[in-house]
This record gives sequence, structure tokens and C-alpha cells, in this order.
Amino acid sequence: MSGLDCTAPVPRVNAELMGQYVGKRVKLVGRVEGAEGSTLRLRAPDETVVTVNMANPVPQSQYVEVEGVVNSAANMTEETCTPFGDNFDLSNYNQMCKLAAQQQYRHIFMP
Repeated sequence: MSGLDCTAPVPRVNAELMGQYVGKRVKLVGRVEGAEGSTLRLRAPDETVVTVNMANPVPQSQYVEVEGVVNSAANMTEETCTPFGDNFDLSNYNQMCKLAAQQQYRHIFMP
């Protein structure tokens, strides 16, 4: 059985938290607002639009999870992109991101 690699956990963030992770890898879920060339506009769970420099084609899905490296508070470079379908509750996801960022709950989300 192949195990899940937890040696380098990746934090899940909203746009507000991205600035804390410049130069580091994160996961961001959002609604696809549009794409032009290799640039994706993604509405983050906290309603901020983030630009993503895509290395791969954008999945045909209204909601996606992008894993990649944060370049600035509103820009990241994609390493992988996973479709999350066309029905996803970004408000609940935003609340989870806020909880995961709090010191007393971090151990639950980042083993």
C-alpha cells in the first residue's frame, strides 16, 4: 500500500493568507473567473481575485484546487491543478482556512 507523504505538508490558504507564504508552496481552492494564455484568474474563498501562472492546461471545471508556489500576496505559480467540479462551497472552505491558520488548531490541519 502506498502511503500519503506527510513529511512536507502544504497549507491550504485563502488570498488573505497568501502573503504569509511568499516563496513557499500552498494549496488554493477557488472559482475560475477566466484564463488568458497561461494566466488563470481565480476567485479565492475570501472573494479576492488571484492570478495563477499555469504550467498545465486549466481543467474544465468551475472550481479548482491549485497547488504551487506563492510569488506575491495575489499571485502564484501552479505546479498541479485539480478539478473540484461545478458545485463547491467556498464560504465553508474559507472558514476552514481561517481555522487552520490559528495556532490552537494548526495541529489538526498540519500534522
